[in-house]
Amino acid sequence: MKPSTRLALYSLFRVGLFAAALTALMLLGLELWLAAILGAIVAFCVSYIFFKEPRDAVARDLHHRRARGQSDIDNDVENDRLDRAEAGITIDRGSAT
Repeated sequence: MKPSTRLALYSLFRVGLFAAALTALMLLGLELWLAAILGAIVAFCVSYIFFKEPRDAVARDLHHRRARGQSDIDNDVENDRLDRAEAGITIDRGSAT
């Protein structure tokens, strides 16, 4: 499964769980604000306990995506030049005649 699909499915599970908890609490007659808070707590607890494997898979995908982007040469050159500029080091580019 593609990482973006995995992230979308996990997010939909979480939103659906919150919607189901909110609906159930509203049907019990709770105020909207209280039902929303309790629904978020219930959805968090249930997803934390029962969705460990999808959560870990999404976390791994995000970690790999982040680690893969750190080897960008352009960013390294830009960072080096910014560091030199902040330190007051000038770069001699030769004379343009």
